[in-house]
Amino acid sequence: MFKSAEDAHSVTFFVVGEPRGAGSKRAFPHKSTGKMVYLDMDKYSRQWKETIHRVAKTIWAGRPLLTGPVRLDVEFGMPRPKTHYLGDKPPTPKKYLPLFKTTTKDRTKLLRALEDGLTGAILEDDALVVAGETWKFYSLVPGALIRITPLEPISDEWWNDASTAHEELRFHSEGLLFAKGNVPPAAKPQSS
Repeated sequence: MFKSAEDAHSVTFFVVGEPRGAGSKRAFPHKSTGKMVYLDMDKYSRQWKETIHRVAKTIWAGRPLLTGPVRLDVEFGMPRPKTHYLGDKPPTPKKYLPLFKTTTKDRTKLLRALEDGLTGAILEDDALVVAGETWKFYSLVPGALIRITPLEPISDEWWNDASTAHEELRFHSEGLLFAKGNVPPAAKPQSS
């Protein structure tokens, strides 16, 4: 088993929003040029990728993009459908509900959209993801809990070089994200 870099160099954060997939495309000829145009089947996929990108860029706080292999662990929290609730006002959950989401959107397409959103924010390229776990379950707060761990040692000097992150980041503009732990403090000045 390949050993990852120290956990101190992992970053964990949560992106709020309904996870969307990427990968399925539809094609049609452009009206004026006749060239083929390809669009994601999920019309909200682009918005989800942009949200991931914005949150990841804020969390990464100006550090250089990762260029080596990484492990990407993610837990997708999906909203429950209306059929999981009784018709009461306010809605009451049914007695026995599934924990895991086993219907569409499939795990690989969710992961593909996530990796696209991380590219250019934390990762130089999504091909750097070589390992990881992906879970898909129902949650009261839809979103994605993301943990990125470099698999090659990173020096503390590199890690803290451009760091402006706080030890604990709780909220960012528009309430789109919160992250806890594993965001390293800025480098401490050395005494001479």
